[in-house]
Amino acid sequence: MQWQAIQKITKEQPRSFWRRFRQAAQHDLCEEGGVLHTQWQKWGDLRKETVLKSFGAILVAMGFSGNALQVLAVALTVIVLHIGCMAICEEY
Repeated sequence: MQWQAIQKITKEQPRSFWRRFRQAAQHDLCEEGGVLHTQWQKWGDLRKETVLKSFGAILVAMGFSGNALQVLAVALTVIVLHIGCMAICEEY
């Protein structure tokens, strides 16, 4: 369902969008000093509210806004929480 929402909103294949988004989110998720990285290191999990705020800012920087921004942020949050921060950052 999340992949379908991503495709509908972005008008591109979900995997290619995911690669672009992951690259844009790399600092926050994977590098020391990032908000989500710091949260993961401290607590061993990611709070949904913090992820949504961080992803919202990243998506705005990527050019998304309005209702699409909210739906897209939720879809990406579900994916990241399901996969896990460590698994995503291992791909770098």
